[in-house]
Amino acid sequence: MSLQHRGDPPSNPLTPEEPALRQMRAVYFFYFASVGIYAVFLNVHFYNIGLSGLEIGLVNTLIPLMGMLGSPLWGVLADRSGQLRRLLLLAAAGSLAAVMALFPARTLTWILILIGVFAFFQGPLVPLLDTLTLNLLGGRRHLYGRQRIFGTLGYILTALTLGGLIERYGSPALFGGYGLVMLLVLASLRFLPPRQAAMPAGIRLDLGLFVREWRWLAFALSLFFLGIALNGLQAFLAIYIQDLGGGERLIGLAFALTAISETPIMLAGGWLIQRFGSRRLLRLAFLLYAVRLLLYSLAPSAGWVVGFGLMHGLTFGLYWISSVAYTDELAAGQMTATAHNLRAAVLYLANLLGSLLGGWLYDMSGGRVMFQVMAASALLAFFLSGLIGRSRERG
Repeated sequence: MSLQHRGDPPSNPLTPEEPALRQMRAVYFFYFASVGIYAVFLNVHFYNIGLSGLEIGLVNTLIPLMGMLGSPLWGVLADRSGQLRRLLLLAAAGSLAAVMALFPARTLTWILILIGVFAFFQGPLVPLLDTLTLNLLGGRRHLYGRQRIFGTLGYILTALTLGGLIERYGSPALFGGYGLVMLLVLASLRFLPPRQAAMPAGIRLDLGLFVREWRWLAFALSLFFLGIALNGLQAFLAIYIQDLGGGERLIGLAFALTAISETPIMLAGGWLIQRFGSRRLLRLAFLLYAVRLLLYSLAPSAGWVVGFGLMHGLTFGLYWISSVAYTDELAAGQMTATAHNLRAAVLYLANLLGSLLGGWLYDMSGGRVMFQVMAASALLAFFLSGLIGRSRERG
């Protein structure tokens, strides 16, 4: 299936050197720099102001719940209105306002309300950014990874550097750092050329038909089971390293190395998709995730866990570029933003259930069994993804 969308210019295709695409690299960099702040350090802030572990767990459950409910609405709105850049500005501004309001909040009720608002605005940001980037790339959508890699670099920067500032200055450094990079996100979006940021006109929207399509159903189901495995991995890897004797420095090194290992795959993503196709790469990523998770369960010490983490580039890197590309193929230029936000909603649901399942397994049976169950979930995703090819014949 061609990756060319209706409405793309018939000649002079966009290249990665276009000013708008360079601007999008800045957006990715600053946005994922903000993720490296709140995803790594916000729970520490909640703990320091007196929230219990159960209350922090409740707060974190609300984020995927609101993302699951809100993302499809944002996608439909983007496809119906065509105002993708304006919606991105609104979502980024809403996320910034909600997090800034969290700084003085001290009661669980207010924190839950503000986290709910934050999740509603933050949830669609990545799907909408990906939609806009793919739209700008035009006939060269296989080069998406070269854009997305700048997000990885931004995440690495803040995840590695902000910890020292927070140790010295406390929560003001956390909220000040987040506010600064989100203002830079807004500035980068504001200066995108409106002509290039607009969605193609004449989009046909048939959500019911899309979600009942065989390939989408098989794709969504495989993503769901992989998402459960990914949430178990992300939520409990640091705890597992600690249980095996590793300290905070080793934990920080582990997460930095995993992010760095993405870069070669992101750079080579275009060639890989052209050479092997998005569906084959997606299935390979699922299988490699199952292997990686199983290896974690067999690790004799924390150092082995860090070493196995270098597989992150092959697992997450291949999974992300291929899932984005395949979502774009399924949309076929008719409801692109909706498709990417539906993919996000499936992953939010998987995160919600995976967090509960992973926590219960870790408490009941320990990290080794938890990682074995997550490996089985990734393997199930691999087998389900085989239905994507078969369903092509039915469609």
